[in-house]
Amino acid sequence: MEDPIRVGLAAGWKHVDASALAHSQTIDVDVVIVGTGAGGGIAACKRRRTRLKYLLRIGVRFW
Repeated sequence: MEDPIRVGLAAGWKHVDASALAHSQTIDVDVVIVGTGAGGGIAACKRRRTRLKYLLRIGVRFW
């Protein structure tokens, strides 16, 4: 099974490491997927051929 993140990056997805930003940044997207586990990864992979702009939020911690 191919890695959907690797495939997406090869197809032109942009990657922003928010932990390395020196200032706030506004990103214009149509859909936000929180978490790239089983559900989020599949949701992103299945919709990668649409013309919508997606933001995948990974590494979420709530403690």
